[in-house]
Amino acid sequence: MTVTGEGLFDGCADVGEVGPDGTVVAVETQEPHEGVALVFSLPGREPVTLATVDASESGSFTVEVTVPDVDGGGTGLVEATGTFAEAELTVTP
Repeated sequence: MTVTGEGLFDGCADVGEVGPDGTVVAVETQEPHEGVALVFSLPGREPVTLATVDASESGSFTVEVTVPDVDGGGTGLVEATGTFAEAELTVTP
């Protein structure tokens, strides 16, 4: 399956302060996340890391992964560790 993500940055570029001339100056910068592990889990089973990716300069990634064989199927979860990203999927045997 294809897993995509966007908006994966460390920092918060929307935090600023007003400079002496009245312009807003950014206090923090944003850097793309690096080493984001994409972890697949099903209830009652050990989580499996599907891939580890670095976000591009635009904070996005696209990667092809293979979901491991599971007996009985169920509702699984793919999470991008170290971020607030997750997606639920249904796995069928």
